[in-house]
Amino acid sequence: MQQEEEEDEDEGKSDSEEEFEDDVTTEKNHKDLEKVVSCLRYDMIMKAGLDVARNKVEDAFYRNELRLNGEKLWKKSRTVKAGDTLDLLLDDSQALNV
Repeated sequence: MQQEEEEDEDEGKSDSEEEFEDDVTTEKNHKDLEKVVSCLRYDMIMKAGLDVARNKVEDAFYRNELRLNGEKLWKKSRTVKAGDTLDLLLDDSQALNV
């Protein structure tokens, strides 16, 4: 009897509800931060978000280790928007002193 009730509950769920339940159980591989910055330049956002010196972000730019929405960053002064994804690529041998 209880099994039938559980099946009835599952049938009432939409696909989006089931997908949301799956998302909740996945492991989070990023950290959310809230910072106040004077401008929305990529390098200023990375500096504030990683709490590192601006020259370290500049060095990463020249080593082609910065990505904006998955694409190589061509100008470190590029303005970002809400929802953009900023990445700093590191390999196992690199350490970021944060």
